[in-house]
Amino acid sequence: MPCYTLIMIHEILTGKKCAESMIHEILTGKKCAECRGCCFFDKNDDWEIPASVTATAANPDSDLLICDFLTECGCSLKEEKPLECAIYPFRVMQLGGYRVIALCVYCKAVTELSLSRIVKFTEGKAEEFFALADKHPEIVKKYNPEYVILKVEMHDCAEKGNG
Repeated sequence: MPCYTLIMIHEILTGKKCAESMIHEILTGKKCAECRGCCFFDKNDDWEIPASVTATAANPDSDLLICDFLTECGCSLKEEKPLECAIYPFRVMQLGGYRVIALCVYCKAVTELSLSRIVKFTEGKAEEFFALADKHPEIVKKYNPEYVILKVEMHDCAEKGNG
């Protein structure tokens, strides 16, 4: 079991709000609100829709689903939005016996950032992402190869009896 700092424990206990503020270190709320691309889902990718959210077809013949909480001003849930939404475009995913932090490359705002900035952010926040996943296992999705793996959770050798 990883060791957590008091700040990380506070973030785990308060969950969504801290997760969203963590993401806003790299992506501004304004930038996200302008795009809102994460609020649209393809019917074939309905696994992306957070469990606590519903989405409706854009029109009867459409494969495009739109989050029911999306308004012209952004998300109507504000601080109550699901954790998956608060950490988007990052995802904690299961790949084999490991959890990984992966990035959705379809997020327009993140594609404007340098890869080095994204990697540095991920390295600095990895323990926090994994701690949130410990507290909220429902956010961990099966790995999708359309996502770019940024970090693999390394298990402590002593935990496995090797140390």
